[in-house]
Amino acid sequence: MDAETRRLAAEAKDLLSKGLFGPAMDRAREVLDESPDESTRADMHGICAIGLAGTGKNAEAVAQAEKCLAVHPERAEVLSARGWAYHMMGRTTEALKDLERASLIDPGEAETHYRLGITFMEFDLWEEADSAFTFAMDLFDDSDRQAEACYHRAKCREGAGLFEEAMADYDMAFGLGFQQAIHDLMRLKEKYSPSSTDDDYLGEDDYLADEGEYTGDDYEGGGDDDDNDDGGW
Repeated sequence: MDAETRRLAAEAKDLLSKGLFGPAMDRAREVLDESPDESTRADMHGICAIGLAGTGKNAEAVAQAEKCLAVHPERAEVLSARGWAYHMMGRTTEALKDLERASLIDPGEAETHYRLGITFMEFDLWEEADSAFTFAMDLFDDSDRQAEACYHRAKCREGAGLFEEAMADYDMAFGLGFQQAIHDLMRLKEKYSPSSTDDDYLGEDDYLADEGEYTGDDYEGGGDDDDNDDGGW
């Protein structure tokens, strides 16, 4: 591989690490046009897989991931990307297999744990989802992503019938900026605390007044992973 191709490959990886999927894929495709080296080409297919999964082009992501994993079968970030693409395509059993494998290979990748939690919820595996979201919350260094993971942990705790724990998580998620959480918190308090008095809990208006006026635009999070999708190349 000549110096220019090495430069383009390094640039593709750097752009990917910054979440710049389009430019990263452009550089990767330039390398694919030029390089005959099998390992380098597999890396570039992996970059394309991650970028495509991050932009919702799931079938293409799976195809690119398979080209990478044929050469580098333990590439955790590509397994995670393919697993998320499978999840978005409704192929949840295949998604769970890829995401569990990715989390074992690279247990320090927050996005994989988050995706794994979402997928566990599809199977009503509340305890496993709870654990995955807890790992994600600990590993994310962005408060918005922590809030999103906390909100989904609340959802799985509610699904498991752990209503007090769910309310605590909804409260925490709202405190971190996840606006939708306040509505779920009030819903649970009304449903499962029928004997509480007005002095027991703040009302929704009190929460919102304390935090500032709520505009009605619920926070959407970054779950499809246009941010922090994958690095580690």
